[in-house]
Amino acid sequence: MKGRRFVVAAGIPPELGNLFETQLGKGLGDWTILVRQDLPPRSPYTREYVSSLYERTANRLRWWVRNRSREDLLAGVHLVLLYVVRDSSESTLVEAFKLEALTVPLTGQGALQEERLTPNARYRATRKLVSEAVKALTGAKRLLAVIAEEVSRRDNKTCLLLPPKNLGNPSEALIRCVQEAASRGTDGDGFKKQIATVARSLRTDRQGNHTYFVGRQGLVFRAPSKARSRHGYAPSWEEASHAKQCVLRGRLRFGAPFDPSFHYDCDVNGRNLRLPSCHETVSAAKRRHVNIAPNDNVR
Repeated sequence: MKGRRFVVAAGIPPELGNLFETQLGKGLGDWTILVRQDLPPRSPYTREYVSSLYERTANRLRWWVRNRSREDLLAGVHLVLLYVVRDSSESTLVEAFKLEALTVPLTGQGALQEERLTPNARYRATRKLVSEAVKALTGAKRLLAVIAEEVSRRDNKTCLLLPPKNLGNPSEALIRCVQEAASRGTDGDGFKKQIATVARSLRTDRQGNHTYFVGRQGLVFRAPSKARSRHGYAPSWEEASHAKQCVLRGRLRFGAPFDPSFHYDCDVNGRNLRLPSCHETVSAAKRRHVNIAPNDNVR
């Protein structure tokens, strides 16, 4: 399953759904439609819709990568969420997928009509939507190449893997940078410059010949290189104490896979800190240091 590229399609009008999937499938190349969840033209993205879509996405990924070891559970997987924009209600959808997928909007012009379409109008609307989707995925592929380079080969240097909860408010600028690049179809070189700009805006700490990013409560995110021992892995499906989100965010970042054993070594020196973890809050009292993974899993 090496190099598998998946698409999650959200908000496609039901009248166009089957034809959209058939026609898009012909032009996807090495992409696979993992999940398609339709939505009537005038309906907003509700929490129930988003929860169902996320659950289905996680379950389908689990099926595709069944029998994989914890070391390579989602290795090679790339994930893009294509969603039709609907009067700003998509913010709930984007929020749910913002770290594990590259979220790419579609305008859906000509497809979001309340009245029933004639066969010809239905075909034309679908073709237009498919054309937009193929163009969007072409741009997404360029961005994913940059992201994959950052989170795999530069994982201990890039700002893209910083744990959002423990980084704090600056994480929103980082997430917004990626989302806007996907929305505007930014090219690879332009995207690299935008990442560098965000990195320069983050608080840092210079120690010897190394510069590290700094997060909430003064946490300094020192990450071991691949040459050094990395211990512990992101949660797997079988760990009941973790949610599906913990598994996906521990292995995918903005749609690209990263080393599931990657983490940051953060000194706490016995301070009575309460650190947000991936699904709970952890006390750092009586500890000299903690390990924090990109999904905020504190160990």
